[in-house]
Amino acid sequence: KIEFLSGSRDGQTLAFSAGQTVYIYETATKTLAPIVPKDGAKYLSPSLSPDGQTISCRPYRPSATLCVLNRDGTVRDLGPSTKGATKSHFTLDGQTLYFANGPNFLRVPAQGGEAEIVVRGQYIENFNINAQGLMIAPVPVGNANVKPALIDDTGQVTPLEFEGNNFNNPTWSPGGTSVAFSLRQRYGGTTNAQGIYVWKNIKSQKVTRK
Repeated sequence: KIEFLSGSRDGQTLAFSAGQTVYIYETATKTLAPIVPKDGAKYLSPSLSPDGQTISCRPYRPSATLCVLNRDGTVRDLGPSTKGATKSHFTLDGQTLYFANGPNFLRVPAQGGEAEIVVRGQYIENFNINAQGLMIAPVPVGNANVKPALIDDTGQVTPLEFEGNNFNNPTWSPGGTSVAFSLRQRYGGTTNAQGIYVWKNIKSQKVTRK
């Protein structure tokens, strides 16, 4: 099962996880190779840097800190302030990582250091960053429904008009004006994606499912 697929800015390199192993796929040569961490740990939730050379991820153990995994298998721990981090994303310049940790949304220098809270008291996990540094994420809005919101680097959260519920897994287009996303629906204890949709021209701040 392939999870947490992400790509480099030029589209030449992809990273994803499968069975607690992180893989790199080169689109030009169609080569697939696992990254073997030198510390012997298993890593989850990979997110590829824009240049395709490093991967942010977290070890498969409770209360782990966020790490940067290099393609040669060396690992750099980003420090105790990232303990409990879940999904993370690099900014376009590769210098900063945004990540979720429970009801807080934070950022930390990609070289390590003290994390800074950007949004407090809001569950923001399946977010994505565009070329202009603007983030989009599903945000809970009562009755367990999830609506899209824009988040800027100051922590301003702007909810968007949206015809539908349970917005999920947004991914920006390269130009940062359109977003692909899925809807999710719960059946008992299982959450299933309900199709892939495209939101065009995000600047209008109003989206209709296409």
